[in-house]
Amino acid sequence: MNPSARLIATFLCLLAGPAQTLRAQSGELRLEDCFRLARHKNLAVEQARRSLNARQYQLEAEKATYFPKIDLLAGYNYLSQPLEINLQQVKDGIVQGSSSQSVNTANAVFKQITGNDLPQNVQDVIYKSSETIIGTLYPDYNPALAKQSYFTAALALRQPIYLGGKLATARNIAKAEYDAGIVNLELVEKQMDFALAAAYIKILYVNAMMASQARIVSAMERNERFAISLVKNEIIPPYQRNWATVALTYARSRLNNLELEKINGLVELKRLMQLPQDTMLLVTDTLRYARVPDPAPPPGFWRGNPAWKAVDTKTALAETTVKASRSLQLPNIFGIANLNLYQRDLPVTMPPGWWAWKCNGTSSAASPARSA
Repeated sequence: MNPSARLIATFLCLLAGPAQTLRAQSGELRLEDCFRLARHKNLAVEQARRSLNARQYQLEAEKATYFPKIDLLAGYNYLSQPLEINLQQVKDGIVQGSSSQSVNTANAVFKQITGNDLPQNVQDVIYKSSETIIGTLYPDYNPALAKQSYFTAALALRQPIYLGGKLATARNIAKAEYDAGIVNLELVEKQMDFALAAAYIKILYVNAMMASQARIVSAMERNERFAISLVKNEIIPPYQRNWATVALTYARSRLNNLELEKINGLVELKRLMQLPQDTMLLVTDTLRYARVPDPAPPPGFWRGNPAWKAVDTKTALAETTVKASRSLQLPNIFGIANLNLYQRDLPVTMPPGWWAWKCNGTSSAASPARSA
């Protein structure tokens, strides 16, 4: 059998045997109490739990990335120089439009009086005359605006249309990170349980050794008293009594060393449970040994191991990362809408609402939004 499987099987047998069948006295610390305290107070377990909560929040945030994003935009602009209206750029349109408007007005008046349209040559004369007069009176300079500060406010909406699978990939990565957090928490808890069980069983072993050594000390004390009585009765020489005293001293030294080892074990147990070192722990139980057959691990035993699961989550995360790198080569398409809330001071106003398509940073021509 695998040595690791044999170690785990032996450990489970120890827990299932004396640790559960032997009931401790009132107030004694049990192994179940150690597990419970460590789950709530151990720093490593608490860090893993907080990391899992953070990954859960990240997963929930990634699930909401497809929803439209609404921003309230406000701005204050101050220009160092006043804006100038370029009238020369629109001169041709204004002159032609005004001339055509004059022709249409004259034609409408003539039609109201006579019922007929103006002759075409008359319309041409009116058009040419209006064009000449308006062109002569049209300003040949660009007037400046007096106002130099402007305040604007608008609501902007951004809706993802197609991102090449980037959002789905981000959600998959967040899901893989969340699964890895679950496995990490389970792994930390299992490691903590193993460390606690090892420390607790070590204390039980030291208790058993102390009980045995206490019996040895008691026997050595009887031997010393018997040797003293033999010396008084001049049955043995005095130096042989010293042998019994040395043996008793050595037995007491061994017992003191075991007591110190138990104190060190309790210190380690308190550290694992994050308890103050001045906390009084009572552990007087001992180990009972029994010969048991080595049980074979069940099928799929290793797949339930947290370390095995951690490898699986790392593999899934790597595969998702590869998909994310491929999605970076695909275009992004967004739908963008804007609702102007305040543009009273602008010299040129935009439509109250407009929308546009955006693909890879290039927007199409804006279109006015229809009002309800």
